[in-house]
Amino acid sequence: MSEILARIPAEQLQPLIEEFVQLKARFPVPPGTTCEDLVQSAIESLLEKLSTGQVRYDSEIGPYRSFLFGHLHQEFLWAWTRCWRVHRREVRRQSLVAVRPVLDERPRRQHSELIDDLQHKLASLPAEDRRLLTLHYLEGHSYRDIAQDFEQSRTVLNERTRTALHRLRSRMTA
Repeated sequence: MSEILARIPAEQLQPLIEEFVQLKARFPVPPGTTCEDLVQSAIESLLEKLSTGQVRYDSEIGPYRSFLFGHLHQEFLWAWTRCWRVHRREVRRQSLVAVRPVLDERPRRQHSELIDDLQHKLASLPAEDRRLLTLHYLEGHSYRDIAQDFEQSRTVLNERTRTALHRLRSRMTA
């Protein structure tokens, strides 16, 4: 155990951790996870950092309690964020699996028909959009190169590309 926690008597440390759990109980956690699990993860992470010297206590900064609460809070938020990222990733993966059979039921079109349709819809776009999509996606130019040609920032160009793709997708699905 780290030297900082060794200095704190167990009878003082346990109420401190219980208080921390009560403070964090209001955080929404994904299904299958509890606040106590996240606090436990935060404690383990903090203990590891204390034992490796990544985090050190300086008595001039403040009392132990504030030091522990501050670092536990940071570790808790990292664990909480990781937990939600994993949950969101799993939800997305499950939604894609659920959608895939619906997509497979659509009638398949020949490759040449799709190319012809894409060329026709691309030709119906405004000239600037068509040129932008052609330069970036078909000729492989970077946004930086295209931005110099268009005399616009990469951010503006990225937004214009997204808008042009949205237009093309809406025309392809119509």
